[in-house]
Amino acid sequence: PDSTLEDTPLDIEGWVPENYHGQHLGSVTLQQAFAQSLNVPMVRLAKTVGMGKVTAQAYAMGIKSPIRLDLSSALGSSELSLLELTSAYAAVAAEGYQVRPYGVVRITTRKGRELYAAPNRLTRRVLSPVALAGVQQLLSSVLYSPGGTGTAARLDAIAGGKTGTSQDFRDAWFIGSAEDLTTGVWMGNDDNTPMDKVTGGSLPARVWAAYM
Repeated sequence: PDSTLEDTPLDIEGWVPENYHGQHLGSVTLQQAFAQSLNVPMVRLAKTVGMGKVTAQAYAMGIKSPIRLDLSSALGSSELSLLELTSAYAAVAAEGYQVRPYGVVRITTRKGRELYAAPNRLTRRVLSPVALAGVQQLLSSVLYSPGGTGTAARLDAIAGGKTGTSQDFRDAWFIGSAEDLTTGVWMGNDDNTPMDKVTGGSLPARVWAAYM
């Protein structure tokens, strides 16, 4: 979280990623960039690490949909379901173990004979203890750091999450955890038309906080 990234103009073969507010802050920490949802430093980070590693980590945490290897995927350009995203975030709350979501816990006959039981939700470790601590710090900073995009989701408890807003306000989401509960909130129009400037840090964050 304390590593330094550059939030300066960036041109990648004609693609120029921009921050939401259209400004650049210069040298920032990873935590500052994450808390304030700065796009340019995250693209630089993904370029340095390599999108192959980024996508491999996403798949390990439970993402099933294909993720393109171009750098725009670092900003969420690949389409994922809310269930996938929430289950991936749940791995952080589950101390770094992959979580498999399910709807049916158990099926029995009238006499009590078990016909089906959901498999163990916690399968394998996908985040090392060191990486887990760093990710938890980043997610918490979104809610509790000055300038964090998720301040509307603050709780009187240890919590962390992330806001997300797609182009032209077509999608807005907030996903986060507090104690042993992970919740994802998505807002958008059924016909994929733009909303009236709804961001992940506004209504979705408030809904998340009220529900949690």
